[in-house]
Amino acid sequence: MDLQVFRTKPKTLEASMCGLSNAMFISDENKLLIGQACGDEIVDIIFDHATHLDLFKMAMRALGNLSVIDENVDKVIRCGAVRSIVAGMRHASEDGEAMLIAVQVMGNFLLFARYVPLHFTRIMLTI
Repeated sequence: MDLQVFRTKPKTLEASMCGLSNAMFISDENKLLIGQACGDEIVDIIFDHATHLDLFKMAMRALGNLSVIDENVDKVIRCGAVRSIVAGMRHASEDGEAMLIAVQVMGNFLLFARYVPLHFTRIMLTI
């Protein structure tokens, strides 16, 4: 999926994130396919649009859905997911819902961390 076309259209990206999130809700197979196809783009959108609260929350929901699949967690962490989430949290610190979603997604990452080497976990925590 090429979300690059809509980089300057936050509302369009928000609707796209909602559609992806809904599609992932259907099955783990969808989560894996979508995560591998555009998990990196979702991470970039979170970072690039950290100041757009509604887009941040919807993209975080999409990231949360794909982050229950270990292969996806590995990919998005390597693409800078933690850095992107923290950037969004800095802008959304007064929004309880956004902060809750961000913490839940990070919790999904930590569940994955039980299965990765210690040096990789240290990378996650130092970002």
